Amino acid sequence: MIQGFKWVYAHAAKWRYLLIASSVLYGLAAIAGAVVGSNEPLQNTEGDIPHDPFYYLTHNSRSILLFLSGLLTFGMTSIFALFANGFMIGFSVAGRNQDTPLWATLMHIIPHGIFEIPAMLLAGAVGLYPLQLLVRYARNQRPLKIGWMSIVLSIVWIGALLIAAAFVEALISPAIIDWVT
Repeated sequence: MIQGFKWVYAHAAKWRYLLIASSVLYGLAAIAGAVVGSNEPLQNTEGDIPHDPFYYLTHNSRSILLFLSGLLTFGMTSIFALFANGFMIGFSVAGRNQDTPLWATLMHIIPHGIFEIPAMLLAGAVGLYPLQLLVRYARNQRPLKIGWMSIVLSIVWIGALLIAAAFVEALISPAIIDWVT
């Protein structure tokens, strides 16, 4: 492990179980969406693709707020957001795959998804945090102290990932989409 990134590993270890839960829920929802979407061809709704990173940053930030609102709803809105987003991704990939090769469909998602999906999963994990506290309390386990600094650091990471995703989605993804279509 690189010494300079030791704190990143320690931070990720604190969120390990919540990240796993977030990823599993997202993945299962994507599979469910793919099963449903495999029977429903999608209509091509592509119009002009915005080339403004601020547009994508604003749009994705609003979505991430739904994931993070789980901090106030004991994870319920995070569960909904993880399931809904995962389902839509699976549905879209399966639906587009009926008339478009899988690799071309994935090239619409992967470039910016490399940053955007981890941001969603981390935001989902942060939103599930109060649920973890509630479960630990119900099991009479030693109470977790609320790690506000860890939550803030995670939100900073989410912001950095969203900024990267916005620039890739605005400036790189359109070129890749033009190339594969």
